Amino acid sequence: RATKHLAQRIRGPIDDALKAAGLTMADIDSIVLVGGGTRMPFVQKTLGDAYGATKLSRNVNAEEACVMGAVFKGATLSSHFRVKDMRLRDAMPYAVRATYSTEAKSILGGNKQETVVLYPEFGPVGVRRVIRDTRTSDFSIDFAAKPSLGKDGAWTDLASVKVSGVPGAKGKLKAKQVVSDKPEVRVTVQTNELGAFEVVKAEAAFNVTNPGYATYLEDLALWETESAQWEASTAATESESSSAEAPKKASLRARPAPPPELVVEVVQLDIDVATHGLVKLGGDALEKSRALLQLMDDDDAARAAHHGAVNGLESLIYQLRDLADDATD
Repeated sequence: RATKHLAQRIRGPIDDALKAAGLTMADIDSIVLVGGGTRMPFVQKTLGDAYGATKLSRNVNAEEACVMGAVFKGATLSSHFRVKDMRLRDAMPYAVRATYSTEAKSILGGNKQETVVLYPEFGPVGVRRVIRDTRTSDFSIDFAAKPSLGKDGAWTDLASVKVSGVPGAKGKLKAKQVVSDKPEVRVTVQTNELGAFEVVKAEAAFNVTNPGYATYLEDLALWETESAQWEASTAATESESSSAEAPKKASLRARPAPPPELVVEVVQLDIDVATHGLVKLGGDALEKSRALLQLMDDDDAARAAHHGAVNGLESLIYQLRDLADDATD
């Protein structure tokens, strides 16, 4: 009776997984019980009452399954073992979208608002996305997040970034022939291996004339002259082919390959990122955190040294015992 209120929490992960996959229990053959907690009669009864006792599978060792799975996954990632391939994919626990003002005018007045979904629900982890906008002014981007298993589907503020330096970016390409004064601004974001959202960088990309293209045109004109001379020489050689000692035809070099007429030059922009909902440590709190982390490191080092000393003492005792036995013999 004291744990009755926990029954719904036991069902929660299964109900969330079914909802995320768009399935019902009619599509599920069995529920595999994993973890030592599933041995509790209360847990098994709750699951049996909710989904049917016949769907509960006890054909794996509940206490060892997670450990064995981790071992086989580690062996799959290592090059020293050959095991059956196990493919696992980490998924984002939340969706992320970006909203910003473009320089285009809206029919309702003001600048047009652009909203881009960067990561959908259960999107891949460790993937970069790039927000692109052609503009000449600085701007800000607001990022919002929504839990992948959210019930109300509400978006909440995640972070914002101010991108600056766009108007002066062209001036940093003084020796370049810029084709357009309006660059493509690229803001790169990513989710790291832990699923945390990060703004990586911002840059302005300009199309500029390739300095090597003029050299190519000069070389092409020279090749065309050489080609005309070669054709004239070939015609003369063919007309003298009746003679016993016809001169050997000269070879013509290959036509020059054209390089791209335009290349992209990138100028790094300044970004100022503000994360919502996270309080940065400062002052005494930061120093206390550093002291605590250092204390934990020192404790780990002392524990390792203690175990090393115990192992060394044990080894020495066995050696002394062996020497004593040899002396007795």
